[in-house]
Amino acid sequence: MNEVVQMEESDIDKSTGRRRLSWYLLFWLVSYAIIHLVLFFIIYVMDSDFSFLSVPSVMLPLLFTFIIIVAEWRSAAVLNRSRPFIVAVALLCVLISAVPMYRLSMNEYYSWFTVSKWEQLPMKRHIMMDSLLKKHKLVGMERDEVEALLGEGEESTEIGETGAITTTYLIGSVMIDPVFLDIEYHSNRIVSAYHIRHHE
Repeated sequence: MNEVVQMEESDIDKSTGRRRLSWYLLFWLVSYAIIHLVLFFIIYVMDSDFSFLSVPSVMLPLLFTFIIIVAEWRSAAVLNRSRPFIVAVALLCVLISAVPMYRLSMNEYYSWFTVSKWEQLPMKRHIMMDSLLKKHKLVGMERDEVEALLGEGEESTEIGETGAITTTYLIGSVMIDPVFLDIEYHSNRIVSAYHIRHHE
């Protein structure tokens, strides 16, 4: 009789343990999804690419998740019936992490300047500016060279009576504000300066 009672108590304890584990992992999964939703929003708004800050921000929560899962997996209280659920949570966490990582990889691709990407992706040009300015020193370039590289621009404005010309390129937007690149030409020939404006 005592053995039957002990077996029933043991089954109750195991059932309670499984329920606690399920709620614990579900809570962590929801929290994990919210964390990565916020990360994705920040990456999207800031146009972040691969860096010493962005990659660990995505990967460290995943690493912490696997530490939790391994600990639960090895726990003596976990029955075989709980293990498929743990595996499912781990796979979902990997898929959730893949979304901001994909966005980071796309921004990394956009950040490298090429003439074809400049032409085809006008709203991503602001992400390419660092790469563009590292590859090409705009100041001192002739207008024909700049137009071969960047195109003719959206508009050109004459500055006073000096013969100087400013050519404007739309290079994207930050939040809802358009971003422009203004290139000034001395005597309509040589680049004398350039400026990035975040609104008109």
